[in-house]
Amino acid sequence: MKKTIKDMTTEEKYALFPIIIKPYDKRWPDWYNAECQRLLAKCHKEILRINHIGSTAVTGLSAKPTIDILCEIDEKDAQTITHKLISVGFSTEGDPLKKPLNMVFYKGYTLSGYAEKVFHLHLREKDDHDELYFRDLLRTDTKVKHAYAKLKQDLALTHFGNREAYTDAKTDFIKENTLHARNVFGSKYVK
Repeated sequence: MKKTIKDMTTEEKYALFPIIIKPYDKRWPDWYNAECQRLLAKCHKEILRINHIGSTAVTGLSAKPTIDILCEIDEKDAQTITHKLISVGFSTEGDPLKKPLNMVFYKGYTLSGYAEKVFHLHLREKDDHDELYFRDLLRTDTKVKHAYAKLKQDLALTHFGNREAYTDAKTDFIKENTLHARNVFGSKYVK
């Protein structure tokens, strides 16, 4: 039987997919736009709002070269969109029936390592958009942007082979600055 990424141990996945921070790449917005068009072509009935989030959405910010996409949906469409996303090459270990909906889908992970283009699609219920506020703060506040860049560089060295530890170590910074961003931008994303 052929081994798949899902069959790998956590340690094998960490070794194959380490934390790597790269300088900003001007191709990242184009990669997002192309994937966004593919997603909308397949899932336009389910997607209420779609956005490029994460560090690759912030011009000049170093990042893991992973394009993060936020898709807001109505929770009744979670199972339908899950099947559609899997049919276009995404994988997940999430449960579309779990409440609140907070699934991540992956594309671009191979048995020989990262593909050229790697995507994480964050599936959320309508109006769950903290990531948009954090992204917008990074785009407008140079001090926060530079502090986040330094934090990520430091954590990538400390947690090179442990994605969960890397992500967990950023949590307090992200939460604090998301709260600040909500105060700055108010109800910008409330429909």
